[in-house]
Amino acid sequence: MTTTTKANRLSHKQIVEKADATLAATQREQAEVQADLESATAEIVALEKRVAQREDEMAARRRKVEELREQFLENTAYEAFAVNGIAAEQSQTLMAQEAFLRTEEAVLTSLEEQAATEEAVDTEQLIALRALKTDRERRLAELHHQREITEQVKRQAIQRAGDEVYEQVVAQLGLLQAAYQERLDDVKLAEEKIGTFAANALQQLAEFPDFLPQLGQVLPVRDAVTNVLEAEIVYIEAMLYEGKKLPSDLALPNTYENLWSLLVIPAPEIYTHEHLTDQPMRLRCRLEYVQRLLSYYREECARRTA
Repeated sequence: MTTTTKANRLSHKQIVEKADATLAATQREQAEVQADLESATAEIVALEKRVAQREDEMAARRRKVEELREQFLENTAYEAFAVNGIAAEQSQTLMAQEAFLRTEEAVLTSLEEQAATEEAVDTEQLIALRALKTDRERRLAELHHQREITEQVKRQAIQRAGDEVYEQVVAQLGLLQAAYQERLDDVKLAEEKIGTFAANALQQLAEFPDFLPQLGQVLPVRDAVTNVLEAEIVYIEAMLYEGKKLPSDLALPNTYENLWSLLVIPAPEIYTHEHLTDQPMRLRCRLEYVQRLLSYYREECARRTA
């Protein structure tokens, strides 16, 4: 039994190329089969029309001969009751009618024999054409099913390849983010060590107040004020270098008029009674909104890039 190994498996690109080639071949065959089907259908229609026309013509000839026969029989019966003078004149007419009737009957018999021969040929041809039509319809159904399967295989190949690439990207991104977080942890630890050292240094120099102003220039101070001011510095620097690149028509939901109104935080949202009680709902809503907007914008950028 042959086992398929990873070495002889096709890549997703090769599968897609093979699927495209199969779809192209299927489409060509579909066009050929459709042409055969249309041709057979047209021939069947023409042949059935010819058969119907021949049957109508034969029925008309039979009616004509039957009318001639009825007329001849009526004239024969009438002559039996006619007077001698009239009877002699009608007898010649009757003979002419009988001769014409026999001629038409002979022509009808010949035409019926010819029609029977043609009907046999047409019947055989109709059987062959209808069989061909049935075969072409069956093949079209098979090709349609084959096309659906090939398209499904192609979609699966692209989906699986996308899943593999996505998993690789996510895994690599996870490693990078973990390394980044590790660096942040190192920085945080270093800042804590500096803070501890600064506190100890201040205690050591507490009895030497003349040195405290100089020490204040070199020792880092970390509190709410320094944290907010540093964040403000980062924000202002971002506006200096990136502000001119911001789109003025970035689409926002109804909560905010534009991006600029979203970037400016009113003072009441920062310093209010609810904020002082650790329940700054408006500011939290703004944060959640910005986070959602950032996620949405990144997704849109990824779609446009793709």
